[in-house]
Amino acid sequence: MDDLQARAGIAVDLRDLRLHFDEPMTQARLSVRTIGDLAAVWRDPLDPMQADVEIYAVYWGAVRAADAGLFQAEGLDHAYVIIKPGVCGLEYYKTQGHYHPPINGTALGEPELYHVLAGRGLFLLQCALPSDWTVKDVIAIGVEPGSVVIVPPNYGHLTVNWSREPLVFEAFLSPAVAPSTLSYRERRGGACYCLATPEGPRVVPNEQYGAFPPARRDAPWQWPADARLPFYSAIVGHLPRFTWLRFPERFDLERVAADLRQIATI
Repeated sequence: MDDLQARAGIAVDLRDLRLHFDEPMTQARLSVRTIGDLAAVWRDPLDPMQADVEIYAVYWGAVRAADAGLFQAEGLDHAYVIIKPGVCGLEYYKTQGHYHPPINGTALGEPELYHVLAGRGLFLLQCALPSDWTVKDVIAIGVEPGSVVIVPPNYGHLTVNWSREPLVFEAFLSPAVAPSTLSYRERRGGACYCLATPEGPRVVPNEQYGAFPPARRDAPWQWPADARLPFYSAIVGHLPRFTWLRFPERFDLERVAADLRQIATI
């Protein structure tokens, strides 16, 4: 985890699923989830002896204290997520999975922007029609340090740690996001599971969803290793460009990608 501080752009280290900051930060709200908390979304029956095992933690509202005014002015937020390595049954440890309900009088939920700081894993995105939650698209994105993942409006998402070390990533998002986990809990997880097999990680469909298109693989964009600024600092320096996180009707994937490419070279 030696590169964690360099990629985070903040004096921070990780000790046993907890981040420790060595510079002034806002008072983040820590949320920790156990295997038992995710009982409704595992594919395999839960071992009661594992129920209290912590598997991931989220630091909501964690920004450098000096940047708090900028985030407040643009109405945006920032969080860190840490997922431990391990398996429950045959599944790798994962987050619970959720959708963002429609906002602002539109049919669109808020998008999110992720950047991987350490570890390796998989982001599983799914788009479903709210009328009956029929899945029309599933995207599997393998990630590593430096990977950037953009979650479009109306895509549910969860993250899997398939490595032997903690998976640590940061998220830029709207503070008004109200995650809805119901459809994931009703169908025992996302549209696909990521299983540990002798041949390596394997993505398989969740039969609770019925028929849907096979998961399509997509590659994340990589924040350049030679960028002058770490991802956090670069985004904070150009927060007005990212108000689409609050207003999904402004979201345009090509424009977002172009902004990221340009910011990386500044």
